[in-house]
Amino acid sequence: MDWPDLLRFPIIWREAGSGIRHVLERILADRGLSASFLLEVTGAEAVGQAVSAGVGIGFVAKTVLAQRSDWDVKVVHVRDETALRWTLYVAAPDEPYQSSTMRAFLASLQGP
Repeated sequence: MDWPDLLRFPIIWREAGSGIRHVLERILADRGLSASFLLEVTGAEAVGQAVSAGVGIGFVAKTVLAQRSDWDVKVVHVRDETALRWTLYVAAPDEPYQSSTMRAFLASLQGP
């Protein structure tokens, strides 16, 4: 499904401070697109509940969907998936104060 196809439906937005909302707004602005109807909710749980209730379509991370198999939602992949990325900021203690678990976690973020 392409962005114009998705924008025919009501969009359920996360709150203004949400990272995923910020990314989606930027993607739409970059393409000169806008959503015709918006509903703003707080949190991924509220997005899922609104979608389950048939209010509109929403965007949540794959990890959220993996944890919520009880949601009555259909998953659709956007053809422009490379644009659906955001930056994760992690606050971590300086190296001498890191536990082995923290070092392993930080190493996993760096990838292979």
